[in-house]
Amino acid sequence: MYKSHITTAEGWLALPEFAVPGADSSAGFNRVIVDVEKVSFCVVSKEECELAGLDAEPIPGGRRVLPIISTRQQDRVKIYRLPLDLTSWVIMVISLISLGRKLFPSRVEFKVHEGQRVAKIETLTKLDELEAH
Repeated sequence: MYKSHITTAEGWLALPEFAVPGADSSAGFNRVIVDVEKVSFCVVSKEECELAGLDAEPIPGGRRVLPIISTRQQDRVKIYRLPLDLTSWVIMVISLISLGRKLFPSRVEFKVHEGQRVAKIETLTKLDELEAH
């Protein structure tokens, strides 16, 4: 269900990059909120990443992970590549989904916090608040 149709670094690079605020805020905004349908990733070899000039996060077995997000905009789903510094977030989200958490569709806020890009899932935040009470 959360597999990506993108299977190569070249295919991942061909996706439009999702506009997430950068740590230097040079994009002119400091946060963006979107309706996310799902997150996924493309797994490629270390060599493929090196050939493409990508410094992607390794996973067991020496392979590399390239993060992908699907958003809903005006009743159309659009697929984007996420910046590589959000790879850990995508891995964490997919881990929660594999444990049975229903996270998507949901609104997600992307922003810079203490110099790092972060993402906050509205559904997860509300569920955690309910569980805390």
